[in-house]
Amino acid sequence: LTAKEMVLSGDWLSPRIYNTFWFDKPVFTYWALCVSYALFGFSDFASRLPFTLCGALSVTMLAYYVKRRGNETATAILAATMTATSLLFWVITRSVLTDQFLFLFTEISLFSLYIGLSENNRRHIYIACSRCRFSLNQGTCRHRLARTYHPRLHCL
Repeated sequence: LTAKEMVLSGDWLSPRIYNTFWFDKPVFTYWALCVSYALFGFSDFASRLPFTLCGALSVTMLAYYVKRRGNETATAILAATMTATSLLFWVITRSVLTDQFLFLFTEISLFSLYIGLSENNRRHIYIACSRCRFSLNQGTCRHRLARTYHPRLHCL
């Protein structure tokens, strides 16, 4: 409803429900829905498409990171298959919930952080920091969580 009102009003910066500002959920979710609604109209397909694509990207990223760390294609395919066929993942991917975006960005953050710290790769540490900013919108929570992982993560 919020994304629909954003598209109808033309104001994509301020989420609203019944003309009342609504900053309860991360705005990235609303933007993804707005783009989908603008391209495909207000339909069930358009509502679920961003989350389905996000789920597919989550499985793809999982396979990439597992393959990168272990260099075994069979293990990467097994991990991706187990994730994609689990009931909870399937239900969340088909639902219109912010959890799928949270899972994707948290997955990228944690795997990149692991690679960055284990291989001393600054690029992956920066990827982890930037994706963490997408997944954790709460400023103080983000800083505390990052410092809990590793004190060198001053980039947050």
